[in-house]
Amino acid sequence: MAAEVERKTFAAYLGRFSVLLAGRVLGALALFAVNLLIVRYLGTEALAGYAVFTSMVSVLAICLFLGFNSVASIFASRYQATGNPDLLKGFAVSAIRNGLLASLVLTLGLFAVWAFAADLVTNQTLAHSGIVLLTAAGAAALGLNGAIQVGLKRPATGLLPDTLVRPVIMLAGTAALLFGQLAGDVSAIYGMACIAVWLALLSVFVIDADFLRGYQKVATRTETARWHRAALPWMGTSLLWDYMIDLVLLITSLFAGAVELAMLHVAFRYRVLAGFGMRTIHTLFMPEITENSANNNKTMMRRKIRQANFASLGYSLLVLIGFVVLGRWLFDLFSLDAGEGLPILLVISLTMVIRATFGPAPLILAVHNSHLATLAVSFCGFLFAALWLWIFYPAHGIMAAAIGYSAANFCVSACLWIYARKKTGIDSSIFASAK
Repeated sequence: MAAEVERKTFAAYLGRFSVLLAGRVLGALALFAVNLLIVRYLGTEALAGYAVFTSMVSVLAICLFLGFNSVASIFASRYQATGNPDLLKGFAVSAIRNGLLASLVLTLGLFAVWAFAADLVTNQTLAHSGIVLLTAAGAAALGLNGAIQVGLKRPATGLLPDTLVRPVIMLAGTAALLFGQLAGDVSAIYGMACIAVWLALLSVFVIDADFLRGYQKVATRTETARWHRAALPWMGTSLLWDYMIDLVLLITSLFAGAVELAMLHVAFRYRVLAGFGMRTIHTLFMPEITENSANNNKTMMRRKIRQANFASLGYSLLVLIGFVVLGRWLFDLFSLDAGEGLPILLVISLTMVIRATFGPAPLILAVHNSHLATLAVSFCGFLFAALWLWIFYPAHGIMAAAIGYSAANFCVSACLWIYARKKTGIDSSIFASAK
């Protein structure tokens, strides 16, 4: 009987994993097509500019809601397990309020600089900054919805608008602009990115109308102090852990030329594409790990962590093999030097193996309300990557960025694993006992 239940559970996981991964892969392929269109029609320099734009949007989107996006899945899962929809609604309302206030402050600051220091901000810079802010605001709202739905064990509903709908709209719009010769430069593509994210957000209200309507009659209750104690450290942690790629690319843009930056961007995009499988695995297991922790069922929690780790490790090894076989062709698509780009791709993809080996230590620390340690370790890792790049870029070019990124990931993952084991008694790695 137990074996039959286990088989059905595995089949359910596999089915949900397939749907989510297919959506992520199709969306990522759409975004790759966008990058291909940019480099073919507007050139390498435009692709480098687009790389900086997307990284700025990603980083700002994490900051706008003051970290609420980063802990939304944890609180949503906890409130569902304890039967507190009023707290979940209060959390979402507070997050949106934070986003509106932060956006207002940034907008006023931008216009103040434009009004009182016009020599520092051209009209084009002002326009681009406005597009970045608008796009980031939409992306933050999409991210909040996705994180809450993941915590409620509705990952497909939550993630597909961002991972599939948004990229498809972006591809369709970019193709129309470039094929119709309506885009004189990459600025039009920035505008299309903004339109795509807000149309994807609109689709959430259409597709998930019944679910949202069900919360209209729910009262709103808050735990503001608790939310901020968790969210603010995790805002930094998410930036330094989940979006280190974007931070490394932004720092590299201070050193590298357009061709190098485009090559690093392409390598990172392939790494992100491959990482969707890892994220999907974690998306499926994370709510149950959090729920078992809330219920103090450590035996089941350890089992789920172990299953997630080995699934992630197997997947990451397959990805490395795939990149070895197909890597040259992948860079040829962008007319970039595969001899230089492939080693960079392989080095940064090692982070998938590293993270699978040490497991979800940040999540374990989060569910045990230990946030500051994760932030401190992640910040040290980022400083290490930045310092490595600054020292070794003159001699090794963008390979220094790749090595610094992977080495920092190793140090952070190992330190968090050790700390989580000592702090909670839970071994989050593949080295943990099966019992």
